[in-house]
Order: sequence, then structure tokens, then C-alpha cells
Amino acid sequence: EAREAALKATAEEREAALTAEVATLKEEPAAFKKELAEREATFKKEAEQREATLKAEAAERDAALKAEAAEREAALTAEAEAREAALKATAEEREAALTAEVATLKEEPAAFKKELAEREATFKKEAEQREATLKAEAAERDAALKAEAAEREAALTAEAEAREAAL
Repeated sequence: EAREAALKATAEEREAALTAEVATLKEEPAAFKKELAEREATFKKEAEQREATLKAEAAERDAALKAEAAEREAALTAEAEAREAALKATAEEREAALTAEVATLKEEPAAFKKELAEREATFKKEAEQREATLKAEAAERDAALKAEAAEREAALTAEAEAREAAL
């Protein structure tokens, strides 16, 4: 009977120890799940903050690039317009000089009138050709500068969008 009582007591102790161990093991997954959920929430917050920061930086870069492209385009347009105005002024000065020369020649004897008429016609043709050439060159430069500025802006915008998309 003493042995049986001792065996029962030992069995009860083992059963109690195993029951306590089972309870502890049941609590561990819940603790791990809670810690995992907390870590996941922290990671999500950090990821959202990083994404927001990257998006803001990309938007700032995009705005800066667009502003820079607009400034370049404005500068190129102003430069082209200034060149065109200078070319027109030069052409007008030449035309005025030729007109003055024509007036002087008209005052000369009749023998020079024929030569004067020929010179005047030649000068007018040259002046018209020069003016047409200068206007065409100025228009080509203006178009090229505008196209170059548009290409730059498009390239910068595409690059900024690609960066933003990559982010």
C-alpha cells in the first residue's frame, strides 16, 4: 500500500508538472502572435512612412525639374526673340541706308538714273533676300530651341516619372 501510495503521488506530481507545462506551452503561441502582430504593425508604419517620404521627395524633384525646364525654355525663347529683333533691326538699317543712297543717286545727272534704277532694284532684291533669309534662320533657330526645350522637359518629366514609378 505504501508503494502504491508513493506511485500514485509520483504519478500525480508528474501529471501536475505536465499540466503546468501544457498550460505554459499554450500561452507561448499567444504571446508570439501578439509580438508578431506588434512587429508587423511597426514594420507597416515604417514602410508607409518611407513610402510617403520617397513620394514627397520624388514630387519635389519632379517639380524642380519641371520648373528648371520651364525656365530654360523661357530663356531660350527670349534669346531667340532677341536675335530675331536684332536681325530685323539690322535689315531695317541696311534698307534705310540703301534708301538714303538711292535718294542721293536720284539727285545725280540723268546719266546715272539708269544705273541708279538697276542698283536700287539689286539692292532691294538683296535686302529682301537677306531679310527673308534672316527671318527664316531666326524662325528655324526659334523652332529648334523650342523643340530642344520641349525634348528636355519631356525627358526630365519621363525621368522623374520613372523615378517615381521605381519608388
